[in-house]
This record gives sequence, C-alpha cells and structure tokens, in this order.
Amino acid sequence: MYRLLLSYINTSVCSWSLTFIIPLIILDVTGSALYVSLAYSVSILPYIIITPIAGAVGDSSNKKHVIQIGEILSAIIVLLIPLVDLTVDNIWYLLMLSFLSSCTSAVHHPIFQSIIPNLIEDEKIPKFNSFVHISDNIISISIPVVVGMFLLLGTKIDLIYIISFGYLLSFVLVSSIRYTPDKVIDKFSIKLIINSTKDGFCYVLSNNTIKYAAILFFGVNFGIRIFYANFVYHLSSDYSLSDSEISNYFSIIGLGSIIGAIFAAKLIGRFENGVIIIWSTILTAVMSLLVCFSSSAIETIILWSISSLCQSIIIVTFFTLRQREVPPELLGRTVAVTRMISYLAIPIASISGGWIMDNTQNFNNIALISGLVIFISAILCMSPLTKKQMKRVVD
Repeated sequence: MYRLLLSYINTSVCSWSLTFIIPLIILDVTGSALYVSLAYSVSILPYIIITPIAGAVGDSSNKKHVIQIGEILSAIIVLLIPLVDLTVDNIWYLLMLSFLSSCTSAVHHPIFQSIIPNLIEDEKIPKFNSFVHISDNIISISIPVVVGMFLLLGTKIDLIYIISFGYLLSFVLVSSIRYTPDKVIDKFSIKLIINSTKDGFCYVLSNNTIKYAAILFFGVNFGIRIFYANFVYHLSSDYSLSDSEISNYFSIIGLGSIIGAIFAAKLIGRFENGVIIIWSTILTAVMSLLVCFSSSAIETIILWSISSLCQSIIIVTFFTLRQREVPPELLGRTVAVTRMISYLAIPIASISGGWIMDNTQNFNNIALISGLVIFISAILCMSPLTKKQMKRVVD
C-alpha cells in the first residue's frame, strides 16, 4: 500500500511542479498573460479528450505496465523542454510539450484509480482514498512555496531536470509493486479501444448510481470552478489583500480540504455513501450562498474552508463508492468517463464566470450562481443516489 501511495505522491509532485513551472517559463519568454492562460488551457484539454481513451487502454491491458510506460514517457517529454530554443516564435513547441505531459497525467488518473481495488484490501480502500486526497491537497498548497524557494537557489531548467528524475523514481516504485492483471488481451487494436471506450460510456449510462453521481459532479465542479476562477480577483480587488495574504488564506482553505479527507474516512461505513455525498453537496451549496452575506475576507475564507471540507468528503466518498460499485474490468473506463464529464464543467464555468464578473463587477452574483447550481444538482440527483440506500433500510 505504501509503495503505491508513495509512487502516486511522487508523480503528483512532478505533475504539479511542471504545471506551475511551464507557465512561469512562458511568462519569462513572452511577457504575455494570454500565452500563460493558453498554457493552463492546454493542460486541461487532455483530461477532456484523452481520459476516456485512457480508461479503455487500462481496462484492456496490464494496468501496471501502462503506469510504467506513462512514467517513462513523462520523464522523456520533460527532458525535451531544455532542448527548445526559448523564443516567442518557438513557444508553440513548449505548449505542445505541456500538452503531451498533461496527456500522460490524464492517462495516469483512471489507471491509478482502477488498480487500487486490485492492490488494496476492501476495508482499507476508504482510508487509502483519504490518504490520496490529503496528499493532493498538501501538494497543491506546498508546491508553489517549494518551487519558489528552489528558484532562489537554482534555475527553472534545473528544476525541469529534477522533475524528470522524479518521474523515473515513480517508475522504480511502481515496478517494485506486485500486481497480477485481471486478464490479458492477446490482440490490442484501435477497434478494441473504440469498442472498449463505448462500453465504458454505456456502463455509466446504464448504472443509475454512477450516472447521477457524474451529473452531480458536473454541477458541483461548475459551481466550484466558477467561484474559484474569480476568487483571487475578489480577494484582491474587493478586500485589497496582498499576494502573500491571499496565499496565507488559501492555506487555510487547503487545511479545510485535508480535514475533510480525514473526516470522510470516518463517515464511510457509518452512513450510506449516497447520503454522505448528497448532504455534503448541500452543505457545499449553503457555504457558497452564505458568501453573499459575508462582510469580510476572513468570513469568506472560513465559509469556503468549510466548503472545501465538504468537497473533500464528496470526493473521497465517491471514489470509494465507484471502486466498490463498478466491476474491476470496467473500473478504468468508468473512472475515465466520469472524470471527463466533471472536467467538461471547467472551461464552461471559467468562461461564463469571467463574462459575468466583467459585466457586473459583483462577486455576490458568482457566489449566488455557484450555490444555486450546486444545490439544484443535489436536489436533482438526490433520489437516484439515495434510492438504493433507502430500499436497503426498508428491507
């Protein structure tokens, strides 16, 4: 268990560091906010385009081998970055490498999630998912600080080489894990991948629990992303906070996420998963709506920290539900399809949120939309996600 978790943490550190450092390199070269925004957009695209295919590849092959290949490819892609002549005319090469690196990350997530039930005992899965989500939050909080400290001593290219080495270390860790695939595919073809991907979509559509959980996640992700996309601007312009103050406040939000991940492991098993997800979603919506009445930055941060706590509970609970509900041979594709659906909300939320802020200059409108979308999503999905649990109680 610990080697699997350590490999995940190591890969996540590399991925987060790369996502942070490439825009900085692009900013140094171009001095353009547009190019920086483009870099972030490019890094999101694979999670929408590649992820469904990745699930099919994982379910149709040896998951351990797919992860190993991904780590090696990531190391090679990162090593190509220093070879690019860093000029404005060549910035498209760097964006392409950023896209390819994000492709390997998009493949890694569904494969990693689907291999967990093969390697972790069923009763330990909630705890393991909790550790994974805690790790994600600690990494997201600490990477900007760690990268900033490193750049005081070294260069961005030095960090690129370290990231490449990190991917190789993940390859070694994964290689040391004992894993026997559920089945071996003799003939691996494009047709097989297409049919396999289609089966993944069909399964999600046919399983009411998973289907409505995916719909719920789309709504929750939209509400969260429309809020986050304008949150820094809100704290800076409406409350006149400095960059350092905003960073400190975001650390408080990250702490809420960590507490939520720990709390989730305690809730799972005591209450039905669907019930946990729905009520955590409703609380998330309430926190967004209460932001409309907030009169200070610290009140807003406290409310969103509670929201982040609830978000962590939703994520850990859903990951556990999905790993237990879905047959192992379909898990990779199911993870991929549900993740793709949730990521579709990101560009829609970001663009619409920016348009609303430009035209109204009132963050309360964003908080109101965020809360309403999340709340309506919870109400629409409440019956399908809790029906099975209610029937079980009656029986």
